[in-house]
Amino acid sequence: MMRTILVVEDTAIIGALIAHAISSNTQHFPIIVSDGIEALEVTMDIKPDLFLLDYLLPTMNGIELYDMLHGRKELQDVPAIILSTLIEEPHVSIEIEKRHLHCMEKPLQFPEFLQLVARLLPEDDEQQVM
Repeated sequence: MMRTILVVEDTAIIGALIAHAISSNTQHFPIIVSDGIEALEVTMDIKPDLFLLDYLLPTMNGIELYDMLHGRKELQDVPAIILSTLIEEPHVSIEIEKRHLHCMEKPLQFPEFLQLVARLLPEDDEQQVM
């Protein structure tokens, strides 16, 4: 089952690498945007199945964007992964823990990243076996 993953990453090469890893190793469809404003605009028309949010973004950080996205009723159930080099910083880790967010440290280890994506977006094979 193809699902949509919204990748919010302001560094083009990192966004492209993440999108390539997703499209090459899963059945999911990545959509890349470069900031929070674009993410908010895209989600007016599309409900992604997963958010991948860079913490350091130009207009707002990934936590602020998460709060805005999850503040919308239609997006409250969409899981999110925060991507950052600052995960160990106390102010960042407290905000991540408070929201029970998944997080991955940059540079990404793609096998672990893809395992987390698979956990958050499980295949529906079990339902088809009946």
